[in-house]
Amino acid sequence: MFCMQVGFLALMLALPDMARLFGKTPEVMQDALSAYLLSNGAMLVAAGRLGDVAGRRRVFVAGCVLFTVALVGAALAPGLPVLVVFRVLQGAGAGLMLPTGIALVTASYAEADQQARALALTFALATTGTVIGPLLGGWLAGGPGWRWIFWLLALFAAATVAVTVRFVPESRKKAPGRSFDVPGAAMVVLAVAAVGTGIDRADSVGWSGANIVLLAAGLAVIAVFPLRARRAAHPLVDLAVFHDLRFSLILFLGAVSSVCYAATLFVVSVDLQDARRLTAIRASLVFAIMSVLVALAIPVGARLRAGNRQVLVVAGTGLISSVALLLLAVVTSWWAYVPALALYGFMLGLGDSAVTIVSQQVAGPDQAGEVSGVLLTIRTITAGISLAVAASIVDAFEHGGHSTAAACDLALLLVALLSVAASLIATAAGYALARRGLIKPL
Repeated sequence: MFCMQVGFLALMLALPDMARLFGKTPEVMQDALSAYLLSNGAMLVAAGRLGDVAGRRRVFVAGCVLFTVALVGAALAPGLPVLVVFRVLQGAGAGLMLPTGIALVTASYAEADQQARALALTFALATTGTVIGPLLGGWLAGGPGWRWIFWLLALFAAATVAVTVRFVPESRKKAPGRSFDVPGAAMVVLAVAAVGTGIDRADSVGWSGANIVLLAAGLAVIAVFPLRARRAAHPLVDLAVFHDLRFSLILFLGAVSSVCYAATLFVVSVDLQDARRLTAIRASLVFAIMSVLVALAIPVGARLRAGNRQVLVVAGTGLISSVALLLLAVVTSWWAYVPALALYGFMLGLGDSAVTIVSQQVAGPDQAGEVSGVLLTIRTITAGISLAVAASIVDAFEHGGHSTAAACDLALLLVALLSVAASLIATAAGYALARRGLIKPL
């Protein structure tokens, strides 16, 4: 998880340098980021269930090996198409690792409080990668080159394989019905790949017939998937988990949070380096400040886990995040810009911690990987799509006659409005459901 955080944010800061090397614009280079996120999201649900059935450590190690090999391939990539291919493989490896890794931690502790503390510590340590990532990306982009991001991460990933094999015990679902729903997994992978690719390609080549067909096919598979899940003896996703309306609300808020986070990272990166003309190293310092606040917020979020407060915590952090994004869109002075970005980071860490913990507590240990996969799939796919949309919005504003700085400000304003709307909707829905007795009073 540390490697994933470092890699994502380091590449975000190295994007302008990569664009210059390949003769592309930053908006085109975001394909390297979107490809990773979409491939990652396509694997997560299947990986979580596969880990529950076949062994979480086994699936985790397999994903880590694929992740390592793909890092080496990306480091050697001669051009953007080859880089995108290895980023797809890297995303698939990460998709195998994430839900099984979280489930391994959850399965190691019996009590809910212990699980919450362990998950909070895990995410706090992993989030140190969000601090190091921008600094590493800025330093390497301005010095040895962005390829060294992949080489360094490959060393860490290889060490992870060795440590996991030696020290981590195997864990799998104890309940009966240990079969894997292969058709269901194929449906999820195809649906995610079709929808994500259709939207992502539309950003670069427009809404061609092929993209419309891809999107329609993916949505059709998504519509049919619940029917398949109800008829399968051991479905890939147990739809009963959605009966807990707290989980559904948290899932909605988590998805919106991911959309806002990915879009904000892209827009701020372009704003700092292309509009404000900061070097990659100086831009990385601004990002690092935000990342420190993300890491500090996660242990705080772990303490706000009792009852149904998670919904209010996540909705409240969304509202305060909106204020921070509005400030980013209107201020010009550094004394206001950096604190606003730091505030956004703290609210992000607080909300994400609550999202992860409540999803694991709703599921229980037997479904830890499955639910983790559902949550991560939705959050990753929405983040990947939002990158393409954010790049398209900035590009459209620029072509409409706005400067790069003005285009970034307008994009951040749209992200803030989305965050406000989602938070208010979730809060109102939570109170309405509680009033009708469908969930416990908030």
